[in-house]
Amino acid sequence: MAKKPPLEKPPETAETPEQPPVTVTYDLFDLPTAQHKAGLAGLLLQIESMRQRKKTPPSYEWSKDAPTTKVNVTFNEETTKCLFDDLYDAAWVEGPPREKPFFRGKGETKKEVPAVRRAPFTKKNKNGEEKIVDGYVYLELTPALATLRHYLPEKGEWVKLWRDLLWQIVREGQKKAPYIQRAAAKAPPAGATVDESNEAESEEEEDEKGTGDGSSWVDLLKHEKARRKNDFAVGILSGALLLGAMAKNAEIIQLKGRVDQNLLLHFWPLTVMVYVPRFIDRDGNTHIGRRDKDDKSQHFCIAVPEVCDLKWFLEDYPRSLMGLSPELAVYRPREALIDIAAEGGISFIEHLARLVPQVAGSTEARHCVTGVDYFHVNKDGNNVKFLTTGRVAYSPDLAEDYLKIAGRPGEKPPFGNPLFRRALMQALLENVAWFQPFGKLFQEWPAEFFISSEKSPQKLSWFWSDARKRLQEVMQRMPTEPNDPSPSEDDFLAATIHRFIRHYLDQRLKADAGYDFAAFRKAKATPPEASAARQKLGERLFLEFRSRRDQAFIDHFSGTFFRVAQYMGRDFERIASALMNRTDTVKTLTLMALSANSWVPAQKKESAK
Repeated sequence: MAKKPPLEKPPETAETPEQPPVTVTYDLFDLPTAQHKAGLAGLLLQIESMRQRKKTPPSYEWSKDAPTTKVNVTFNEETTKCLFDDLYDAAWVEGPPREKPFFRGKGETKKEVPAVRRAPFTKKNKNGEEKIVDGYVYLELTPALATLRHYLPEKGEWVKLWRDLLWQIVREGQKKAPYIQRAAAKAPPAGATVDESNEAESEEEEDEKGTGDGSSWVDLLKHEKARRKNDFAVGILSGALLLGAMAKNAEIIQLKGRVDQNLLLHFWPLTVMVYVPRFIDRDGNTHIGRRDKDDKSQHFCIAVPEVCDLKWFLEDYPRSLMGLSPELAVYRPREALIDIAAEGGISFIEHLARLVPQVAGSTEARHCVTGVDYFHVNKDGNNVKFLTTGRVAYSPDLAEDYLKIAGRPGEKPPFGNPLFRRALMQALLENVAWFQPFGKLFQEWPAEFFISSEKSPQKLSWFWSDARKRLQEVMQRMPTEPNDPSPSEDDFLAATIHRFIRHYLDQRLKADAGYDFAAFRKAKATPPEASAARQKLGERLFLEFRSRRDQAFIDHFSGTFFRVAQYMGRDFERIASALMNRTDTVKTLTLMALSANSWVPAQKKESAK
């Protein structure tokens, strides 16, 4: 039998020819959202950081016709891979010990994940007592964030804040896939706290078909091919790229974006500021990042700049990061704590405004953003919710007005009570009179938050002290000479009502109990019993006036404060008109003045010898 001829070897396939570079032109004014604009700035920031760290990033050059807003970025296969490998660099590292073992799955599939090792650690019980317990150590996936660490040297808590935002909000769950791929190339995730081996496609599959989000060389080739046909290549968007986006909605309609613009959305987290909201519960306790002690969810506020000048932003933003204070409050940077979500937007503008005087030869109000979008997001279980969104427009005076409320970094805030600061900032943002937001505040919170009493929160800075300071500032603006300019109607009302109530309390307590507060002020000594009587009278009046509205308030105001002689001069008509036509304003200022005047420091009792 004849032997079969040997099989011929298939001819060797020719090497794939190297693809030419792809140049993408970006114009700030062509990008659809602030996140895209922040992403473009983040892309350039990443490239500059990689250059300084001796990496191989894509190259870019400024457009000649718009050198501050238009840029040409050139990619090739090597630089594209290097860019995203650096952005999503991660590793499996040992996390802190935990007391209980970790289990994966539910029901019959539930099984314990093997720990790397056992290690003792110190734990505090509910009484604050420390004890040493035996713990379990697991490997945890940790993003490198090389670019942020490049601009935030020796500020680990700030980097941790960014990392927590990414892990808990932006890249929670299966959205960690890009990091898992890079970490898997370094070390197998044996002993990791979660099984993430099936959450990401292999790099080979990505290389073949691309991702559609602009993070692969194949995507860029698709973009270039479509561009030559005067068309756009598109890909699916998700919440990992665009905040609040859904890859598919309830009607199974996909959200898609242009591939070249999708690429930018990988980089916006590099150019935002991250904040943690500060909450006050009904007992007056302050909680950082959660509403109360029973709230297990995590709250973050994100400030996304709408960049209008790329060159200035790339110069100012890194210096702004380097200027962040490392001072901590509990476990978060003190500078990252805010009272309302919109404060994140104001704070971002203020951080950039600090750099203006440092610009040599600057003769104009230099700004690189037109505004800041802010998002208050909350991770509750497996769901990420948007609680507040909005925008703060740039204003030359905004930063200085904000510092008058929140104080300068490293200094004690001018107003210590967070509720007081919150209302002042709302007035600043809404461009209304400083006292207007307090009307709603007085109605929503217990009276002991505003009037000193035994029930007043012990750990909360005094509201009445801030109210007195603010009203004293208004009194100082009142004219003292005939030729002084007339005060605004709001200042006139605030000062007059403050004077009315202070005089009424003085006269009423003198007539009823013989306490001469004018003499007490002169001697700078008030007996404790006089201080207590003033507080009780102020608290009763506060509750009486808070519960009345419209004509009932007008009648009670007239029947109460005009029971004693009040000096009004020629301003009787202005006061009467405000009482009739601006009743809610008068009510707010009345409650504010009662808060400010119901408490006076009492003379300490001498200890018995």
